[in-house]
Amino acid sequence: MKNRHENGVVSSRKNNKKKKKKNKKKKKKQQMAIVNSETAGIITREQIALPDNLRLMVRDTPNSMESLIALGEVLAPGNFLLRDGGCDRYRRRVRKVHRELHGRLSQTARRGVFDGVLGVVRWRGDKRPLFAKIAADRQIVAVGDDETLMVTAGVYLLPTAIFAFAENARSAQLSALRRFLIMLIDNGMRFGAVEMADVIDVDEAADLAAARVAVEVRR
Repeated sequence: MKNRHENGVVSSRKNNKKKKKKNKKKKKKQQMAIVNSETAGIITREQIALPDNLRLMVRDTPNSMESLIALGEVLAPGNFLLRDGGCDRYRRRVRKVHRELHGRLSQTARRGVFDGVLGVVRWRGDKRPLFAKIAADRQIVAVGDDETLMVTAGVYLLPTAIFAFAENARSAQLSALRRFLIMLIDNGMRFGAVEMADVIDVDEAADLAAARVAVEVRR
């Protein structure tokens, strides 16, 4: 996230390219992950190398909703990409997901259509899916346990405005991210849907096996 100077006009074009490359690296998106103290201990003991642009927040939260709210304490105002820990993806795919979601949001935000965007996939029999009911204009009108063709994919582009509902969620004794999403929709937040092809929700051994097969197929 080197630039070697050479004498002469001929090298100026090369230097400009290197400067552009250097600037591009500087613009590498910052990432943050929230982990519990047990996971943080493993990372330290096993000296696991982390990307330079990844910042860890160590917090022992009681549930996924509280983990999200904790991240809200340090996020700058605006939109952020959230990936939960239950999905198996390639790094390249993550970058593609990021571009797709940001592209969709930028296209619709200018028209004031959606507040955020959720990645969705076709339901493949996952045991704990969060079903998504999607209207013709791609707005997610409801999420929950009622079976539909599509389920959330664990990838979300959300506005930091959602954290204004944190206290209401706690007062309602919500204890999961999925319940928080339901509350946000019930309170009028508009989320669009982007169908993702290469996301597998890993909840059990069979899902992990399916993810490995998908990885091998795409190599």
